[in-house]
Amino acid sequence: MNFESLLLEAPLLAAVVLIVSLFIRYLGKRDEELRHIINLFNERVASLESTSRESTKESAVLRETVHNLDITLREIKETISGKLKGN
Repeated sequence: MNFESLLLEAPLLAAVVLIVSLFIRYLGKRDEELRHIINLFNERVASLESTSRESTKESAVLRETVHNLDITLREIKETISGKLKGN
């Protein structure tokens, strides 16, 4: 290439360089946005996992309470039945 043809193509090359740099900048911003979205998603997943663990603990406590109430109810029925038979 000679110098004259290089000068004639310089504006085109400058435009291509500008477009490529703007596109790279756009991709960088999109990458930041995607990283932010992924971080929010990960925080939400962690929150749901924590809530699930708490719910599991509460369910276990409720099951034990129902079991204890069932035992107490049976004992009360037996006591009442025994007193009725004793009369």
